[in-house]
Amino acid sequence: MAAIGLAALLAARSPLGPDYSGPVHPPCDCPGAAIRALAHGDVHRFLEAQPVMGPVSLALRAPFAALGLHLGDGSERTLYRFGVFPCLLAAGLLGAFLFARMRERRRAALACLLVPALVAFNPLTTRALNFGHPEEILAAALCVAAVLAASRGRPLPAGILLGLAIATKQWALLAALPAAFAERDRPVRLLAVGAVTAALLMVPMALGDLHRFVELNRGAGIVGAGAMPTNIWFGFGHDVPVVLHASGPSSPPRAIPEALGAISHPLVLLVGAALALAWWPRRRTAAPEDALLLLALILLARCLLDPLTNSYYHLPFLVALAAWEGLRREGPPLITVTASLFLGLTISFASGGVSLVDLNRFYLLWTLPLAALLAMLAYAPRRAPAGLPGSAWSGRIIGARRCPEEEVLRWRD
Repeated sequence: MAAIGLAALLAARSPLGPDYSGPVHPPCDCPGAAIRALAHGDVHRFLEAQPVMGPVSLALRAPFAALGLHLGDGSERTLYRFGVFPCLLAAGLLGAFLFARMRERRRAALACLLVPALVAFNPLTTRALNFGHPEEILAAALCVAAVLAASRGRPLPAGILLGLAIATKQWALLAALPAAFAERDRPVRLLAVGAVTAALLMVPMALGDLHRFVELNRGAGIVGAGAMPTNIWFGFGHDVPVVLHASGPSSPPRAIPEALGAISHPLVLLVGAALALAWWPRRRTAAPEDALLLLALILLARCLLDPLTNSYYHLPFLVALAAWEGLRREGPPLITVTASLFLGLTISFASGGVSLVDLNRFYLLWTLPLAALLAMLAYAPRRAPAGLPGSAWSGRIIGARRCPEEEVLRWRD
């Protein structure tokens, strides 16, 4: 009930994101036309207007948008708000699940409240909604849910959740190996189910309009020469005039060498795979839920390596980190809260007229040490220095071997 109420409240207060409505010609990440067409039952028009994202969030939002056509005024803002609701509800249900698991494990009351709250609603949730990307919330919830299902020894639902995530946003491919490593006995089955699920959902989009499908996904894989200030590539570029639209800036403020732009997205996949494979030796000794920490590290690396990283790109990283802290650390989720505060400060500085160079320096000043801390906790948790979040002080990590309580819960489940 809390998840439904919170999702309805946030959806009702959401402004119309500028990336929701827009031109349908590639490269297009504006799903408004496709969702409206599907809400009217016009599948042909839906395929012609498909944006740079998978069909899952579009198909999920369309029935709710159809309600907006009949119960509301039929405006773009109304359809957007109705479609936002199921995406927010997915995050709320994930928060409710984590709340129940943490209560079963007798976590502190403050942690039981903070972790679900940060999963269901955090500083980046409103940013995703304000930009018009509620599908980012849905994909984050699906990725974390896939790892959680795998950690509980359920490869079939985990694979289905992973396939749904990949068919929501392409970056969800980064969750494939963490989910597979969380499943101890049948990781290949999980990956196979995920691949089949994603293919069954995406192949109809390709068959409906192959040229558009190929063009859109090619654009998602190779970015241009633009760069935002929140990544490691910003210092390699030079300032360029920003194109302004009525909704605000619509082009990156800096240009980087085309070679860097061309390799950035493939590099994200390579680094994600390398981080996951480096974690393989710990797979047998770490708890299955520690794969959530690996996922958080990979998603943070994605933000650092993507030249076009926006604020809401950090949402999946924050959700994965909160889930890991809630299930694997005693005490309050200090790392997640700290990361949320720094993300909020970054957004505040960006809105407050701070120079882009200073914004980039501030961003790297806290993200690089955070990535190093997460790497230390993921690959060598016993060597984490005392006094750091996640070491021996207020947030002690639970041992790699399952405690008897966890064994009883797993047996009962």
